[in-house]
Amino acid sequence: MPNVFDLTILGSNSSYPFHGRMCTSQILRVDQNLYMIDCGEGTQIQLSKFSIQRNKIKAIFLSHFHGDHLYGLPGMITSYMHFGRKEPLHIFGPVGLKKYLETVFEVSNVYLQFELILIETVWDVSGLIFEDQHLQVFNFPLDHRIPTQGFIFKTKETNRNIIPEKIQEFGLTHQEIKELKAGSTIVTSNGITVTTENACFPPKPDCTYVFASDTKPISKFPELAYDCNLLYHEATYLADLETLAIERGHSTSTHAATAAKEIRAKKLMLGHFSSRYDNLNPFLAESKLVFENTILAIDGETHAIN
Repeated sequence: MPNVFDLTILGSNSSYPFHGRMCTSQILRVDQNLYMIDCGEGTQIQLSKFSIQRNKIKAIFLSHFHGDHLYGLPGMITSYMHFGRKEPLHIFGPVGLKKYLETVFEVSNVYLQFELILIETVWDVSGLIFEDQHLQVFNFPLDHRIPTQGFIFKTKETNRNIIPEKIQEFGLTHQEIKELKAGSTIVTSNGITVTTENACFPPKPDCTYVFASDTKPISKFPELAYDCNLLYHEATYLADLETLAIERGHSTSTHAATAAKEIRAKKLMLGHFSSRYDNLNPFLAESKLVFENTILAIDGETHAIN
């Protein structure tokens, strides 16, 4: 598992910016690599406000195409013309992603100096959609008014750390240490066979973050979501507006807490709050009645997942 796996909230409001809350967007950090989740209005403002280096963003994952999750994207992409980006940028979203961006770029006469890789996902079937040396990302279907997907971010095992005392015990060279940390078995110049298990600390356990964007109460999560370290679940309304929530394809704080309890999440984060609410404390109080380890998504706050 990487040394750093944390989440910064850029926006936590639904529909439009209000009460000092921007629309949905998050930054997931895996060591020095950044991944963006949704890109609502105001995202660029928050990146600057919270001193996040946008050139380190490797990929953007879009849950669906309602404006409060999408309308910050064209400006975000074209801003790279001013930041000298050269690295490719991957963007994942349901079918319609290419049409949307190609139309915006055509009417705006956009010219990019880096490769933009657009991947349209099958939103209603769970599966692996992205993988690099740090992370695996799976999508899964949500129940909203338009095609909407959630995401499961799962860290990958990185090189183990060597036990310092073993270096002298086995007379290890720099190259041998490197090979052991990478998982190889080596034979020293003295003919001693040394395995990774003999010379390195045990690997850290995998760490999982589950992002459940706009959705009615979820009837079934993928198995990979169970026992996650952190579940983000929308809670647009309080429990007294349950009927309205479901009519509009949303959930309440109680629905979110029930989901966290069902999948045995270690921690729950509530977000996507309706603009009708200024004070968010009632969300916390309601959720804690069902799932004690609940926190609120607050713009600008960073939370360690591991």
